[in-house]
Amino acid sequence: MCSLVSIYVLWRTFDIRVLSARRWASVGSVCYRGAGVDASYAEAYRTGLGEYEAASLRERVLARSSKVLDAVVLKLLQLYDALFQPNQAIALLGKMGFGVNSGQATLSREMAEFMYPRPQWPLIQELAKTYDLDPYLILALMREESLFKSSAVSRSGARGLMQIMPATGRGIAKNLKVDWPGDDILFDPETNVRFGVFYLSYLNKRFDGNVVYMLSGYNAGPNATHKWVLRDGGDPLDEFVAKIPYGETHHYVTRVLKSYWIYTLLYNPGHVPDVFRKG
Repeated sequence: MCSLVSIYVLWRTFDIRVLSARRWASVGSVCYRGAGVDASYAEAYRTGLGEYEAASLRERVLARSSKVLDAVVLKLLQLYDALFQPNQAIALLGKMGFGVNSGQATLSREMAEFMYPRPQWPLIQELAKTYDLDPYLILALMREESLFKSSAVSRSGARGLMQIMPATGRGIAKNLKVDWPGDDILFDPETNVRFGVFYLSYLNKRFDGNVVYMLSGYNAGPNATHKWVLRDGGDPLDEFVAKIPYGETHHYVTRVLKSYWIYTLLYNPGHVPDVFRKG
């Protein structure tokens, strides 16, 4: 089986951040040999799959060798974890066609934890306790905001893991009585998480713990969300989400809620957050 060192060499050689089926087959050909798979069979993979997308590789090629592929993928995921790049692990699984939706390849529990990881976990637990928030809600929001990429910058200029706008960040720094050396401080993971959770706690208080309103406020702003609450706040939450007039915010709230549910199922399966309770 491939060692972590050989996987690292392959990663450096092929740049698996930009996967193609040809590259995947090349990675596979090396690792299959190490796993005792016939070399000519591996070479057939390498030469015969160049025109196919990586997402079809599992279905078309490895019907008789899926365990080998899983082992290779797992090594790559472990590499990204060692390099503190959970966003790359998520992208890898997405390109391979893994997911939680019907029609996608089923994730094992181990791979699901790479798809829905817990970076900055000790800090998130600390802040969740301080501000009386569900840590898995924080993770879900962070995942959908940046895919855990600390250098992420949105089209509007929001930065970092929890996508804080510089103007918002300056206000939070003032509230927290911390120095503001410049906008690039938002690329520091710990600072960004502290600021983002502080802002989420403000929304928690403003909207009396209503997670849907909090998420809407995080994306569209609390003032716009307040107007929608005044108009549609008496509706069931699913109807409220459906009526959100900003398409981006509607989809954002839906995505974060989905991730929140999956995080809860994975790591806290005996708990049902209030936002998912009926009645």
